[in-house]
Amino acid sequence: MKRAIWFLCAFLLPCEANNWRPKILESGLLFLVVGVLILLKFFDMAFLLYLPKSAFFADVTKNQLLELTNEERQGLGLPALQSDPVLEKAAYLKGQDMMAKGYFAHNSPSGVTPWYWFRAAGYSYRYAGENLAIGFADSQELHTAWDNSPAHRENILNPNYKEIGIAVLRGNFEGAETYVVVQLFGAQKSQTLTQKSVQAAAPKPTIVQPPPAPNSQPTVAAAEKITEIEGESSFSFKTEDEQTVTEQPAPPTASTENSAASEDIIKNIPSADQNVKLTASPVVSFLTRGYPLFVEKTIAFFVIFMIALLLMSIFIRFETQHKDLISRAIGIIVFMAILLSADKSFILQLIPHNLLI
Repeated sequence: MKRAIWFLCAFLLPCEANNWRPKILESGLLFLVVGVLILLKFFDMAFLLYLPKSAFFADVTKNQLLELTNEERQGLGLPALQSDPVLEKAAYLKGQDMMAKGYFAHNSPSGVTPWYWFRAAGYSYRYAGENLAIGFADSQELHTAWDNSPAHRENILNPNYKEIGIAVLRGNFEGAETYVVVQLFGAQKSQTLTQKSVQAAAPKPTIVQPPPAPNSQPTVAAAEKITEIEGESSFSFKTEDEQTVTEQPAPPTASTENSAASEDIIKNIPSADQNVKLTASPVVSFLTRGYPLFVEKTIAFFVIFMIALLLMSIFIRFETQHKDLISRAIGIIVFMAILLSADKSFILQLIPHNLLI
């Protein structure tokens, strides 16, 4: 035991046995560790640069956006949202429509409003909301951008919502390949009408009645009121009374083509009970969130370890200084600190993208 302690001290600390020159600062083991950390960091950077081009990106983004949303809600004492296949279908419909018609907005150029897609998918809502984004390269970057926008954050933290549906689509938008994400929130009538209604004393928000669209989307009878609150690419609305939805045929105008295109989108996707669950493997999910954190903590620990070695080499025997070992330790510390500073936000700057929310 004493021999092991003596060997460890001679390897790590300056002492008379090693002529006040810690063996670790002279051995090749130190450079081997540095090389391994460089490889770990390089793999992290390469994977982050590759991921947006991979087939896993959409599924990984959906998983992570759900996790980030629920982590934030639960951190503030709000219930987690449940992923709903019908809302996912509605989000997919909206995303497909935006890609097909080349717009990025809540209302389509032909006047189709967000609540149309909820009903087209078969989701009968009491409360509903929508967040949009385009041109992103990382789910954490996107969630942070939404969080920094009061309107989007209000949707994420709305206590009335019970369910969430997210769709991530890749396609050509304005001549460039990009991703669009549609994040829908909702609470179904069956969930909310059983709860006691609370009448707020504050002034009521402005009631906006959806204009009749010249296509075949559902129209709402006079018994229904829809409160709409819109800001940037965040949108929320609720129904205030029992609603009756009736189908009215569209007049034979040119806008019927847009309606037909929307109907084609609806027919070409699986029904809610046929939706396939996210296919991203746990390994891919770990590489996108767990692995970068592991590499960052490992490098940070190594930098702290090297600083401790440097201070001990200097102050244990202050009158005996070995400038070659000190300069080597300082060089490694500086290099690893630079490597540590190349975090995800730095890497994302190397990926050409233009995030819009």
